[in-house]
Amino acid sequence: MSCQLKDALTCTYQSGDGIEYEEFSCIYKFLEPFFLDVEKCFDSVKVLNWTSDRPFLPILAVSIYAIIIYCGNQAMKNQESWKWRISMGCWNLFLCFFSFMCMARVVPHLIHNVAVGEPRDLLCINPEVTYGYGSTGFWVTFFMLSKFAELLDTFFIIIHKKPLIFLHWWHHITVLLYSWYAYVTRTPSSIIFMAVNSSIHAMMYGYYFLMTVKMKPKWMNPVFITLAQLVQMVVGLIVTGFSTYYYATATEEKPCAIKKSTLIPCFAMFGSYFALFLHFFLKRYYRNQKQKRAAKKVL
Repeated sequence: MSCQLKDALTCTYQSGDGIEYEEFSCIYKFLEPFFLDVEKCFDSVKVLNWTSDRPFLPILAVSIYAIIIYCGNQAMKNQESWKWRISMGCWNLFLCFFSFMCMARVVPHLIHNVAVGEPRDLLCINPEVTYGYGSTGFWVTFFMLSKFAELLDTFFIIIHKKPLIFLHWWHHITVLLYSWYAYVTRTPSSIIFMAVNSSIHAMMYGYYFLMTVKMKPKWMNPVFITLAQLVQMVVGLIVTGFSTYYYATATEEKPCAIKKSTLIPCFAMFGSYFALFLHFFLKRYYRNQKQKRAAKKVL
């Protein structure tokens, strides 16, 4: 994978195919030593074209996932739970590290875009112009692909015979389908969704890792993770609302790169997540606490 710096003043790089783009790590010189050449030279448009030609892949993946869930639960009915705690801990640690790297790479670029542009630009400019190539495009691409890998979370739930709630598998299926679709349709707001999601996942998988290895500090309350997830869904709904507005008010003079077909699925996804996480929050933290207080009064 080759590229070259064409203009150091404007941080313009040229890909091996001759396409010019602005590399984020070059804009802030103190960051550049921490970026690898494979990131700076990443050509995400090649991956975009590859994924666009294979829309069956995410559908196939979630279909196999659903079959494995059913067959796995049936197979484990009369089996002892497996003792794969170490493997599960390593998996959670890997996802924590990966999510942290996504956050560390994408959040600074998002802040930069906010600082130099207008709010409308975040939701209307084609990602190929703002962050599609180079280091940020590298992590956006692998963030999308990581949604396939995250399906493995369910494997550990099944083999350890833990309750598999609707929220879990619904979230894994729909976020994979939407992430793929948002990627191939070049949805401008993807960088916002990714920045928020990777930040929360870094915290969440870190918590899971500490729980798995039985090193969780007493002060680390999971209620804050659920609250953060609820905030994420509210942010998603607000961003989608503004995207809808900018799409509806776009003109030839002020075009907007949002695809209409992404808006309704996005509203449905974040709306369902908010309702399910709110139900989970109330059931786990509010009702359980209420029942404990009532039990203490009886005693």
